[in-house]
Amino acid sequence: MGFSVKRGIASVLGTSVLQLLIGLILGPLLVRFLGAERFGDYVFVMSLCGILMVFVNAGIFDSVRKFLAEDRAEPGWEDWVFAFHVRLSVLLLLIVLLPLLLSMHFGLVSALVGGKNTRYLYLVPLYLIAEQFFLLNRGTLLGLGMDVWSEPLLVLRKICMGAVALSLIWSGFGAVGAIVGEIVAATIGFVIGGVLVSRRLRTRTVLRQSPSWFPASSVHTYNNLSTVTGFMVVLLYEADVILVQTFLGSEQTGYYKAALLVAEFLWFVPKAVEIVFLQSTSEMWSQGRHEEISELISSTTRYTILFTGLVGIGLVALADPFLGWYFGPEFVAAVPALVVLVPGALGFAVARPIMAVGQASGELRPIMYATGAAAALNLVLDALLIPRLGIGGAAIGTTVGYGSMLLFNGVAARSIGFDPLTNLRITRIGVTFAVSAMVILPLEAIIASDSLSLVVVPPVGAVVFSIAAVSTRAVDPTEARSGLKSFIPS
Repeated sequence: MGFSVKRGIASVLGTSVLQLLIGLILGPLLVRFLGAERFGDYVFVMSLCGILMVFVNAGIFDSVRKFLAEDRAEPGWEDWVFAFHVRLSVLLLLIVLLPLLLSMHFGLVSALVGGKNTRYLYLVPLYLIAEQFFLLNRGTLLGLGMDVWSEPLLVLRKICMGAVALSLIWSGFGAVGAIVGEIVAATIGFVIGGVLVSRRLRTRTVLRQSPSWFPASSVHTYNNLSTVTGFMVVLLYEADVILVQTFLGSEQTGYYKAALLVAEFLWFVPKAVEIVFLQSTSEMWSQGRHEEISELISSTTRYTILFTGLVGIGLVALADPFLGWYFGPEFVAAVPALVVLVPGALGFAVARPIMAVGQASGELRPIMYATGAAAALNLVLDALLIPRLGIGGAAIGTTVGYGSMLLFNGVAARSIGFDPLTNLRITRIGVTFAVSAMVILPLEAIIASDSLSLVVVPPVGAVVFSIAAVSTRAVDPTEARSGLKSFIPS
């Protein structure tokens, strides 16, 4: 793993840890202030926003990072890439917002989502505008290698969202207050991001026509395929939440979303790796460093499986005490769903860096087909199982869909020209998991106090897992030491 890649991951990961810590505080406060039903309304609206953002952003966040990172020799390359994506961002906003506003005016949206949720939807256009330019500016900063600035914006945004949302909810605005908090936080983030970008690039280029040599058609092709892929990913994220809301109502949606939020703790390291890999491996692909890419992604896959496996075992062991302590006693109803979701979330976590390397190659069709197959499987299972099994059915459908992402994207990776599964040491990893589970699960069971379990099990589990991983050689000690040194400044 190259020096710059490791340092990039360290930078993004540090911010991800801060976001996780803030989220650990903010999440239960939102749930307790709103209650299960209004929290369900809030997450339903944000799920709709997530689907709409696929078409509003249309791959811009990925595209601007990829093409800026290529660092071509053409004069003003970075300025022209940014200018092109600004104009495209505005155009896509208009294309989506105009029909949306007309549909809202004539009552079509209200008929689709139900009268109760209509009042929330008038805030959606404001959110889409703020989110579009936040993503554009953050993607630009990442593509320019300015992750030391781009990632703290996420922390600032999370803090602002919490402060505004909780203040408004406390004042009696309910789910509307939470959504307004999202809008205000995104707006603050995109304004600060815009100032940072303007200090590095000639932003006046936005007003000029792109030169003849600019590869607009290549960018459009990449964006179009990214949009389809992004839509499939968002279906994986949001289809289950929307179907639970449709079939079961807001309260069950709140319980299910709580289980999802906890299961997604497995993703905070893989998401950091995914963000860095898109721009860093774009440069490697452009330089023909294919063997280095395969070595990089195979070692990353192994470490991702190990880390997320450790967290997953801990979540399964502590599901009951953690959900009750974190969200409130009534959310213990979500424990079975959480336990079912963990294996699938682990598979999706491992697939994330693989997808990023595939996207960086520019060959998006295999990734698109793989993601589409997983999304279709997830959607069909959710539609069949939720009416019959409730949130348990949603968890089954989603975990199968999430888990299939690893299988399908592993096949896609080989068709593109890299192998993420070489040197995986799967037997050693399996033994490590088995030994750790045989200690962690009984340990939680014999501790009578839920609070004591939450304090004792995580550190003991981490020590046992680390010893098992080194003893089985799933992790080579010299490999671990050299990796640690590369993150520490000399």
